[in-house]
Amino acid sequence: MKLRTILNEIGDSAKVYDYDKSSIPKIQDTSDDSDDYPIYFRTDKNTEYKVTIFTVIADDNRFGVEVYFRTNDLRGRGSYSDQTNRYELFSVMATISDIVLNTVKKNRGKINFIQFSPTKTENDKDATPVDETQRGKLYMTYVKSKLSAAGIDYSYSAKGDKIFINILGTN
Repeated sequence: MKLRTILNEIGDSAKVYDYDKSSIPKIQDTSDDSDDYPIYFRTDKNTEYKVTIFTVIADDNRFGVEVYFRTNDLRGRGSYSDQTNRYELFSVMATISDIVLNTVKKNRGKINFIQFSPTKTENDKDATPVDETQRGKLYMTYVKSKLSAAGIDYSYSAKGDKIFINILGTN
């Protein structure tokens, strides 16, 4: 059975944790490169996650968002490269992809692309393209599934350590 099939079956039934839907950014026409919008959620095991949506202006003047997420320790600190799987992987990914989807929907016509940089694991060779890493495949499966279910057309590509999901039919 392919990874995508397994993730679709498990991911479709994964719980989306509660988060403040009003914290989904409404990106302004005056937004600059690297404006950031934090969104927090807490898992059943009381792990707090911070998802940060950064605005990005590409070299060709297309407007997009970059998505980072991390756990917070008791002092609100954490690293984007820390392990985030605390045995709640499917629900965490379902929640993050829900945040991404709602950001795209709230800013329909404005966001041309989504980008993210999956951290490579020990199992990924240095030469592995980022979209072929374990985390790259996982992130892509979730985000693509949410976009497809919402009827949002997209294409994707990888360059360096980043994956780009191009939202089609915008500007």
